[in-house]
Amino acid sequence: MSPSPRHRDVAAYALGVLEPADALHFQEHLPGCAPCRVQLGDLAPTIVFLTPLAHPGAAGPPPLPARPSEALLDRLLTEVAERTVRTRLRSRRLALLGLALVAAAPVTARALAHRSRPAPTARHLSSTDPVTGARAELTLTDHDWGTAVALSLTRVPGPCTCVLVAVGRDGTQQAVLTWTVPDGSAPAGGRTADPVVRGGTALRATGIARFEVRTRDGDRLATVVI
Repeated sequence: MSPSPRHRDVAAYALGVLEPADALHFQEHLPGCAPCRVQLGDLAPTIVFLTPLAHPGAAGPPPLPARPSEALLDRLLTEVAERTVRTRLRSRRLALLGLALVAAAPVTARALAHRSRPAPTARHLSSTDPVTGARAELTLTDHDWGTAVALSLTRVPGPCTCVLVAVGRDGTQQAVLTWTVPDGSAPAGGRTADPVVRGGTALRATGIARFEVRTRDGDRLATVVI
């Protein structure tokens, strides 16, 4: 459905080019039509700018002739419509930009907070069991979720399955990781070497009393006290 003729008369009314009868009808229509009042308010700055175009070189904005040429009228109406569209698009872009900045603020704050956190501190511990001769070297790194553990265990004969257990200061025990020591040619002393294995526990390092390396059968191979 096309707009009402009265709605289309806004620009012409603002430029003062409506016939007197049409201008009177529009004035009667205007108080009851909010869209027309809004559009008329939007056009006010543009009309001030465009009025001199009807009389170039004039000292001030003289009144327009009762009926300007069709070419001038079309040019003025087109310029009014284009400027109104550009103004509204610019306002919408600014509003969308503001919403985007508001939405991005929490993400930026979280990123800055994450950057400001100090890097996790790693602790290195080692122990050689006097009975089994197994040597365990541990690297502990504190995290929000608990403690990351890296273990290097040497001088353990294979094949066997090992378990690293974290023992809390309250007696709590948590299995951190399990791995298999393969069979192989034994170096001097009849012991094989195991690669570094990694795991983690929900216990914080401050709440751990010691780590124990055990076989699957429960025999203790090494103990590292914190």
